[in-house]
Amino acid sequence: MFRKSSSLRLKTLKPKSEVNKIIEDCFFSFGNVTVYPSGSLMVSSNNSSGFAYEAVIDGYVREREGGYIIEVTVNSKPSIVAWLIAICFFPLGVLIFLLPFNAKDEMSRKIDRILGDIDFKISKE
Repeated sequence: MFRKSSSLRLKTLKPKSEVNKIIEDCFFSFGNVTVYPSGSLMVSSNNSSGFAYEAVIDGYVREREGGYIIEVTVNSKPSIVAWLIAICFFPLGVLIFLLPFNAKDEMSRKIDRILGDIDFKISKE
């Protein structure tokens, strides 16, 4: 229901395996990340969902013209509990949808900081 994407373009000659390792290391504080050989990226985090929302974080890493493009997408949707609260306590219950909306923004800010760290680590080496 609520979606936000963040991307980073890197200019480097490093091999893909080394770039993937840096990505996995930088995302460690956010959760367990896996970069598959196909380039898809999946983040599993225990603290990315709450009682009123479910969050999915995924993305991809693609090689492009002497570098890489990293894109990470946050999808946050209200849980069944949130829908029940919104319906039962309408119209004030609709305010429960602020939780997944705010969670999407918070996770997106964290991901932007992580992408900045990735850019710094790859450009300094």
